[in-house]
Amino acid sequence: MIRRPLHSEVRLGDGPEVAAATSGRFRADPGLWLPPPATPIPDGHRVHLAMATTMPSPKVPVVVSIGPTLCPAPGLLVRSIGWRAEVAHDVFPVLRGDLEVWTRTDLTLRLVGSYTPPLSVLGALTDQVVGRHLATEVVRGFLAVVAHRLAAAWAPACDAGAGVP
Repeated sequence: MIRRPLHSEVRLGDGPEVAAATSGRFRADPGLWLPPPATPIPDGHRVHLAMATTMPSPKVPVVVSIGPTLCPAPGLLVRSIGWRAEVAHDVFPVLRGDLEVWTRTDLTLRLVGSYTPPLSVLGALTDQVVGRHLATEVVRGFLAVVAHRLAAAWAPACDAGAGVP
């Protein structure tokens, strides 16, 4: 079984109040910040993932599992993450890794992990040509949505005393 490394990140904002609000939401129920609608199911949450492109792409239903929040170092929060397609398991990659929120330096959300290309040897060959690009775009799309939803923890508070959703 071949595993391919994967790393992507997005900047979340600046300031201690932004870091505190983002950290609080990241520690909370993942349903608050996973791509909506994040439906709780026995194995985690059902979400629909798509590529981060301006062109329409199909949304694939996946089961996302999120581990508890760990604090391995000051200013770093980590939650394990995994996902697999809800149906047609053999056609889509399986991801395992960590979601990281860095609050000490610049406020950054990172996904660091690896994925297993589908379809064994044929999938590994296809992955070299196009699959890696598709996997990277799906992760970028996922992080963009999660970053937006984490930012919702502090953005409304900046608007004339509005409450946090």
